[in-house]
Amino acid sequence: MLAKCRAGAEEGWLISRREPARQPVVTINARTGGDGYVVAELLDRKNRVLPGFSRNDCTPFSGDSVQHELRWRTAQFPSGKAPADYKIRFWLKNADLFSYLPHGLDPNQPDFAPQHQIGT
Repeated sequence: MLAKCRAGAEEGWLISRREPARQPVVTINARTGGDGYVVAELLDRKNRVLPGFSRNDCTPFSGDSVQHELRWRTAQFPSGKAPADYKIRFWLKNADLFSYLPHGLDPNQPDFAPQHQIGT
């Protein structure tokens, strides 16, 4: 999912479409410059950060990888119950994000229409 998103010296962000995933892990294909990074946070339908899944809880990525797993300090959703769907806000600086794939996509949930938002 995603074609390509680039951020330069100033930090930028984008919000994914709603994702019907069961696990709080996202595989990314990304490349960063020397001081660059990619981090993410999980959001509810109203773009509020899910507790335990803020950008500060995410282990930042830097480097060049086609299959890096972004993870949070919180390893699973509360009580093992995933929200029906959530969105991912990616924060980038001196980075290219080529694609992402949430883990544990629920095949019983419909594929929602993209609702991408790009901002800086």
